[in-house]
Amino acid sequence: PVDIVTGQAAPRVLQSGVLPALSTPPGESTLLRVPLNGVKPSPGAEVWLTISARLARTTTWAEAGHEVAWAQFALPATAAATDAPPEAPRAFQEGGTQVVLEAGRLRLMLEKEQGRAVALMQDGQNMLVAGPALQVWRAPTDNDANTWGDQRAAMQWREAGLDRLRDVSEGVTVLGTGRDTTVVVRGAAVAAIDADAVKAARWQEILTRLGTLLVQYADESQVRLICQAFGLEYDRLEGSTSGEKIQVFLKTLADKGSISKLLSVLHQLASTGHHGRVPVDIRQELALYAGKSERELKAMLRPPNETRFDYEIAYRATGDGGIEVTLRVVCGGAQPKLLPRIGLTLVLSPSLHRLAWYGRGPHESYADRKESAAIGVYASTVAEQFVPYIKPQEHGNHLDVRWLTLTDATGRGLLVKAAPTLCFSAHHYTAQDLTAATHTYDLRRRAEVILNLDLAQGGLGNGSCGPGVLPTYMLLPGTYSFSFTLYGVNGGA
Repeated sequence: PVDIVTGQAAPRVLQSGVLPALSTPPGESTLLRVPLNGVKPSPGAEVWLTISARLARTTTWAEAGHEVAWAQFALPATAAATDAPPEAPRAFQEGGTQVVLEAGRLRLMLEKEQGRAVALMQDGQNMLVAGPALQVWRAPTDNDANTWGDQRAAMQWREAGLDRLRDVSEGVTVLGTGRDTTVVVRGAAVAAIDADAVKAARWQEILTRLGTLLVQYADESQVRLICQAFGLEYDRLEGSTSGEKIQVFLKTLADKGSISKLLSVLHQLASTGHHGRVPVDIRQELALYAGKSERELKAMLRPPNETRFDYEIAYRATGDGGIEVTLRVVCGGAQPKLLPRIGLTLVLSPSLHRLAWYGRGPHESYADRKESAAIGVYASTVAEQFVPYIKPQEHGNHLDVRWLTLTDATGRGLLVKAAPTLCFSAHHYTAQDLTAATHTYDLRRRAEVILNLDLAQGGLGNGSCGPGVLPTYMLLPGTYSFSFTLYGVNGGA
């Protein structure tokens, strides 16, 4: 048995799934003992214990049976392994302009020169329209799109060209022989950067933020002293308000090439008696700039001439009748501080509109928005995954997914098995469709199914009206890899 400790009273034993109503006074607790001797997991299966606390009787604010709280616990239940199933047929063919991998019901056809997937066949029917293709962009959420917060994520993403990446093929390599062959497709997603324009925009942003810093964290007497240190009289500056005078002051220093000196002065002030009023992140940024000349500052702000994501997509037929797909990505060039996502997107046949998955649900979940989504097996349709935010944006993601299926009305379709988990979304809209739309009525539904399979997405944060993404939930530029396996499914077979 597993003890769920919620109190100090003598243990109560859970019988037949329902515990008689508890009366635990505020500030006290009750110990529950949950007998699990009858749990007999299937080989390789996970077992979850879900505890739900519901009202025993109607109150003024909710009816009897209303769920007040719930929690899930992954149990350490195991089962002995069974004999391995017989190996499924698999093969590799190369000829003409294509290479072909076969495993079980699936037949993956790749264009030999650039590695573009031509078809993914199951029993003679093609399920694939396009992809898999590298995906790092997401349609900015309201939180991503803010222009005043401490991260301004979508501004960074567009500055780095994540919304206009161009795919450059670097060829196909065939490793191994016969049924143990792996086909590796190499390429890069690249965006050219106008480095001088970015540098100028970042310089202007520093001036704007300096103005905000002086207005918010310095009183008028302190501003007078700072002006005096640069040989300027505060009262002689144009403007009827302190904010207007500060803007004139900053423009004057920028024209004289003295912004670097101002940054050093502000760093010194923020590090001494005034540090308590200045947020830590601003003090850290001032420390980064302190002591630098104007020329050095502007050189720091100039990014490389391009953003790039070098990638490999490897395909391998597995002995259990699947095709394993492995993505490896190396982030380089002018990267933003945090990324939207790392994954692959596939365009599938319109017939594969029925959805099921084992992971978090039933509603959308993200790295910092997942505690309300329980692990379970869920069924839906692709159309039902749409969340009608007034401003179309990223939505419908599901975390900690072990497997998912997309099938037609007869149950024929595709199974995706993660290794060990991934996150996914399935829509009738691409990320670009959602980005371009201003309102929901601007969207034009595609017949095809857009399946996004991601290693991870960055958190959402609260940037539309508060702080951005916490460090724990940031997706940072780096080197990443993840795998999943595709299988054909055919009804109950």
